[in-house]
Amino acid sequence: MNKLKDHFNNAISKQVDVTKRVIAVDFLRVISLISIFMLHSSPSAAFNALLQFCVPAMVFLSGICYHGRITDIKSYFSYVKKRFFKIALPTSFFALAFGLFVDLFCLFTKRSILFSMADILTGIILYKGIGYVWIMRIFFFIALLIPVAQKINSINNDFLFIGCCLVLYFIYKAALMLILPDTFVYEVFYYLFFETIPYFLIWMIGMRYSKMKIVGKVIVLVLCAAGLVFGLVMNNGNVQIIKETKYPPESAYIAYGLILTVVFYEVLKIITGRSVKPNLFNGIVCFISQKSNEIYLAHIPFVYFIFMIEMSRSLPFFFKFFFIFFASIVSVAIIQFVSGKIKTVKSRL
Repeated sequence: MNKLKDHFNNAISKQVDVTKRVIAVDFLRVISLISIFMLHSSPSAAFNALLQFCVPAMVFLSGICYHGRITDIKSYFSYVKKRFFKIALPTSFFALAFGLFVDLFCLFTKRSILFSMADILTGIILYKGIGYVWIMRIFFFIALLIPVAQKINSINNDFLFIGCCLVLYFIYKAALMLILPDTFVYEVFYYLFFETIPYFLIWMIGMRYSKMKIVGKVIVLVLCAAGLVFGLVMNNGNVQIIKETKYPPESAYIAYGLILTVVFYEVLKIITGRSVKPNLFNGIVCFISQKSNEIYLAHIPFVYFIFMIEMSRSLPFFFKFFFIFFASIVSVAIIQFVSGKIKTVKSRL
């Protein structure tokens, strides 16, 4: 048993150096990923609403990881090129490969085609198409807005920084109300701007959070609490408003996501402290966090697999969750292990 444990420790240590990680970020990213998997396992309506913090948390943590690095980005095109190859291209390849595979499977098993050619093509260009990949589009579009983030981040005063974020949000809200829904223009704005801008604001708050003074952090929480309370009051205390304001993101959803993310992050910082022990558990947490994008994409086929099974029989929530969770992580770990072995063999040739 100890030999097996040592083997896993060695395998994980080759993938990630635990001592160089911010463990609070890693833990929260894993919690967020688990929450996403739970959301995609058909939880109850109330539990669904409670889990809605997960995507804002992932975006917030992405911003935190850019604290101190955003000023180092000198070449816009080099940065966008790097993000294109890291996010956009793998997602496009995934949309193509997965869409074709599922449709071929449906043909051979005499089922109805799940994805049209339009779904696959729009998935490749990150417009819409394949379900669940929209968050990868958000991350790439945030990269395109990096000059705006640099400009706003250059404002040293926390009050002015928060004020700029609020102005951007109100401009977004005004556009949301002015453009008529169910039109082609609205659809284009939705996929290009209405989804991106709110998450971009969450990302900027995350990016600024580490150097924000206590007063600034309190103001962010107070504004979020006010937005959440307003949303709940306007909907007679119905917590479903959190879920209902997700597409596109509005005040109740954004506020709830930010409040839980900040609270979890601060609590985890206290619990984990600054020193990180290089043990198996921390290694697994850091591995999942570091490979979160790959694990997220890997979980999508298993979600659709569950969906196809449930066409004929119902499966319990926890079975679906644990299947998606372990299958996604194991599949990425296997791919990493095999790719590592291939690199080793190539280096010896």
